[in-house]
Amino acid sequence: MPSLANQPQIEELTLVQDSLQQIEAILKAEAKRRTEANQITSDYIVNYLDSLEQSLSERVTGQFHALEERIASVDKTLSKVEDEFEQ
Repeated sequence: MPSLANQPQIEELTLVQDSLQQIEAILKAEAKRRTEANQITSDYIVNYLDSLEQSLSERVTGQFHALEERIASVDKTLSKVEDEFEQ
């Protein structure tokens, strides 16, 4: 059995141990919170990039088709001009 002289030291060690356990619990909770926050941020960024990619793809596709139609129109006009010169 511990002597009464060591009692204050034992109580102090117990208090330190309890404090360390509380700190450990806080650190674990903070690590979990950070992991969850990082996942939420990651999901948001991925969704934003997917949305941006889709939007850009739609714009580029539309612009490509418009340009393609203009080229076909110019090609048709040039063919007519060439035919007129050949006659």
